[in-house]
Amino acid sequence: MQSCDPQAAADSCERSLKRFPGSANLLCLSAKANIALKNVDIAKSRIEDAMRLFPDFAEAHETLGDLMLIQGRPDVCFGWKSLMKRNSIPSSQLVGEERD
Repeated sequence: MQSCDPQAAADSCERSLKRFPGSANLLCLSAKANIALKNVDIAKSRIEDAMRLFPDFAEAHETLGDLMLIQGRPDVCFGWKSLMKRNSIPSSQLVGEERD
């Protein structure tokens, strides 16, 4: 696989996901490759699978942010406040965030 070849990366991830279907890392790598290819539906499906299997997996949340960005929706909140509350993290600990 060549560097900066999102199609080769997506193909490699698909082959690997057949062997390791529950791998959050592979799901997110597949999503990132598909984001680069503008395959929004596939990327979204991979992210949803990763978040369903591992709800607190930060990489899945970050990848969802990448997807929202290419869709022109950077302002969409996708649950980070509820995640913070569930984990008892005050918003004052976030850099650049206003305090509750």
